[in-house]
Amino acid sequence: MHAYLILAHGNWDLLAKTLALYDDARNDIYLHIDANIRNVPFERLKGACRRSRVEFVRRIPVVYLTYSLSDATFELLAAATGRRSYDYYHLLSGQDLPLATQDNIHAFFRGALKEVGGRRVPANFVSVWGGPGNVTQSYWTRYYAYNPWLRHVRARRRPLRALFFLNRCTRRLQYLLRAGRKTEPYPYYFGDAWFSITDDLARYVLARRAWCEEKFSRHVFCPDETFMQTLVMNSELRATLHSDAISEDPDRSRRCLRLIDWSR
Repeated sequence: MHAYLILAHGNWDLLAKTLALYDDARNDIYLHIDANIRNVPFERLKGACRRSRVEFVRRIPVVYLTYSLSDATFELLAAATGRRSYDYYHLLSGQDLPLATQDNIHAFFRGALKEVGGRRVPANFVSVWGGPGNVTQSYWTRYYAYNPWLRHVRARRRPLRALFFLNRCTRRLQYLLRAGRKTEPYPYYFGDAWFSITDDLARYVLARRAWCEEKFSRHVFCPDETFMQTLVMNSELRATLHSDAISEDPDRSRRCLRLIDWSR
């Protein structure tokens, strides 16, 4: 059984089509709908699936670039792992259409094995395209700069653009002066927010939810692209990654099995 964890915030026609394409007796679907969104057609969305079980998880007000996206991801993981142990957990947006049939997807993951300690174990698919060996300005300002204005971002209000502008100026000044936060005893990593992970990794990450909130919620920029990579790359589960290469190559999203056309 696979669990599809979907972050959605609107575009109901496309979301309903997406749900219908994942509708399969071998899949359960968990939906997080941004709490900022009103007039959600819950019954219509649930009715898009006839074979899959659809569950709506506790809703959190989501603001792009803040910890709220990570929090919503944790809600999805908590709901899914609380129901049963799945072979894989796939994090998607509400607009991520499958590019293969469900038969092909399940066959692929059955054969996705990694040699670890003389055993063949199911592989995890998490993309990592930034880390301590690649300390660019973007990397430094994401993780070692103070991001003091992020804590004031609570909803999609009018001052949002001004707060992000102030935050960007503050991070830039810190980079020029090299006056950031004290470095942590572990390195930060980042990559795409989307993933396809096993039950072992899902429960490992979920058990560290409080730690992630403490470390990533106040100052780290784009924490949804950081917490998973930082946890897995600093653990023994790194060996289970299909690829733990740190690279910003154009096909980096393929390492989390997503095909994203950035040219459009």
